[in-house]
Amino acid sequence: ASRAAAKMRYARSVRGALAGEKVGPPAREAGAATEGFARLGVEAQVVAILSREQAADPGRVAPLMDADCLYLIGGGPHVLVDVLRDTPAWEAIRVRHAQGALLIASSGAAVALSGCAFAPLEAFAQSLEYLRFEPFDGLGLLDRLVVMPYFGWLQPRVVDEVAALCPP
Repeated sequence: ASRAAAKMRYARSVRGALAGEKVGPPAREAGAATEGFARLGVEAQVVAILSREQAADPGRVAPLMDADCLYLIGGGPHVLVDVLRDTPAWEAIRVRHAQGALLIASSGAAVALSGCAFAPLEAFAQSLEYLRFEPFDGLGLLDRLVVMPYFGWLQPRVVDEVAALCPP
């Protein structure tokens, strides 16, 4: 019963984040990132892009074009791809990166930058033994690379399964 409750909370958190609510994982991650950059003496501006509509909003895209460093917060790689693919925000990120802006992507966001991305089929597998993945087209910025977060923690079987999903 507790696993089912955790799945329900996870699903609600994802729906809330996608709906643009100011509470939940995206707001917490943005706050932590802003605080971390401040400790380094770097001024950070959060540009919340949690939907395709926001990714097309000129008011949210303009600050991306002025950024010297762009930080994509981790999360579900599917979500990032679904929100950014073929949008003005993604084009701004690609252009600024090509012009020399530093691009940092955390966890699932780094996975989404690949040409061949992957995600667990089930958000809460019983154990690593039951962990299975599905491949999907990523954003293609790192077209010939596959990013595997937590690589050092993964069992060789998991690494082999993900490698088999992707082209050589």
